[in-house]
Amino acid sequence: EFGADGRFSAIALPDELFTMDWQDWRDGGVTSTSGTWTLSADRGYVRLTPDHPTVGMADDAGLGVVETGHATRLCVLSGDPGVLCDSLLQRVESS
Repeated sequence: EFGADGRFSAIALPDELFTMDWQDWRDGGVTSTSGTWTLSADRGYVRLTPDHPTVGMADDAGLGVVETGHATRLCVLSGDPGVLCDSLLQRVESS
């Protein structure tokens, strides 16, 4: 959830998004956190800064902003050449 006040809260984000060392990625793990968000000047990514990073967690991360079909989605950017995203994030409807 992204608030107009620059705050976010997220559940079940892929662990690799906030892992400081790419060699230590734990494929399949998830992280839940909250903090602040900002949109880059070119609107190509959203920077996330968690309020309380845990040991081994980066103090910020970026999500790519991509167009898929007729929708705008967020993704975990890939470090592999020629691959834009490692995974697309799904929107969860709040109740």
